Amino acid sequence: MPNKRCTVPCALNLDDWDESWGVSVEALEEGAIEAAEQLLSKQPRGMSGNLS
Repeated sequence: MPNKRCTVPCALNLDDWDESWGVSVEALEEGAIEAAEQLLSKQPRGMSGNLS
């Protein structure tokens, strides 16, 4: 189950992605989106838009 610790590395991997990794950028994007969606779904109502 992705959490905040998983979401940050997913985003960093997207930023550093290189073709030589042997994984598509689309696959990394999908993983980052899934991790972010799961993180947001675990927050209390009304908190998902609060970035502070």
